[in-house]
Amino acid sequence: MANRKCFSSSIALGLMSLVFLMHSTQSFAQSQKHPTADSNTKNEDQAINSCYAYVAMVQVEVRNQLGKEIVDLRKDDFIIYEDGVRQEICFFRRNEGSGKQTQQAMYEVGYYPMNDLFEGEFRKIRVLVRSKGKSKLRVQSSPKGYFAKKELLK
Repeated sequence: MANRKCFSSSIALGLMSLVFLMHSTQSFAQSQKHPTADSNTKNEDQAINSCYAYVAMVQVEVRNQLGKEIVDLRKDDFIIYEDGVRQEICFFRRNEGSGKQTQQAMYEVGYYPMNDLFEGEFRKIRVLVRSKGKSKLRVQSSPKGYFAKKELLK
C-alpha cells in the first residue's frame, strides 16, 4: 500500500513537472517569436521589413533678366508641382563655390511623389520660384518630367 501511494505521488509529481515544463517551453517559444521593443539582443530569426522611398530630384537654374545667376534663394522660395499637384520639398541644396562645376545647375530640389503607384505613366514636373523683387526670373529645370516605372523603385 505504501508503494502504491509512493507510486501515485510520483505519477502526480511527474505530471505536474510535465505541465510546468510544457508551459515554460511555450513561454520561451513565444518570447522568441515576439521580441520586445526594449530587447537589445539580436535575433537572426526576426523578420526585417523594408520599404521603398523614391525621391524625385530636379536641377534648377534661376537667372535674372540680364542672365546672371540668382544665388541667394532658399528652400521656401521654390514651389514644385507634379501633374498639377503641389509637392512638399524634402531635399534642397545650393551648388556654389569651388565645388560647383560649370555645367552644374545652381540648385537641386527633391520631393517624395504623392502618387506612389509606378505604372509607367509620364509625370510632368513644373518648378516656380518666388521673386524677392518685382523683377522677372528665368527658371530652367531638368527634368521636365519622368516615366514612373517600377524599375525606379529598385
